Amino acid sequence: FNPHRRDSAAENLALSERLSFVAAQLLGVETLRLYQSALFWKREGDVATNWHSDLRTSPIDTNSFVTAWIPLDDVPDPDEGGTGLTYADASHRDLAAAVFYPDADLEGRYDLSHHGAIDAGDVSWHHGWTLHSAPDNLHADRIAIAVSFFADGARLLDDLALRTVVNDEDKPSYADWLPDTEPGDLLDHPLLPVTFPPA
Repeated sequence: FNPHRRDSAAENLALSERLSFVAAQLLGVETLRLYQSALFWKREGDVATNWHSDLRTSPIDTNSFVTAWIPLDDVPDPDEGGTGLTYADASHRDLAAAVFYPDADLEGRYDLSHHGAIDAGDVSWHHGWTLHSAPDNLHADRIAIAVSFFADGARLLDDLALRTVVNDEDKPSYADWLPDTEPGDLLDHPLLPVTFPPA
């Protein structure tokens, strides 16, 4: 997680004005913060990525959260063995699924879509509550970087909600700043910098 804290090329991407501008426009907000960057290496032979939403594993109390998914390799159409993301359409607006069916098999509940073939450096965006996955990788290794943003003014989840979110897989994403905050705190930590408007 967070290669932008260790690598200048990843930093330039995560803090780019263009990426932040688009994220702010998609969310309709005036001020935006960087949540995280993450590299995803899907090796040949890796099985499908589990369906998930980014906000479900983030300790942030917000609905204004968006992720840019950027392949670093050309990715063929999924029908040709590509491993780009597949999205459950409108799942980010499906409150009933989370409330009434939190552990249910949701197969057939949503139409699924994907972006088709995508070139290295192209960007695919999804909302923080959008369920998404990636298929089995039957071909060459694929690396992608994801950069996530949230609207300034968000707070850390309360204590009860934090217990349902914090997990070993995603903990490295927020381990460097979470101990400095208390449940319900406004998130203005230096490791969650304002990226829009540009300084």
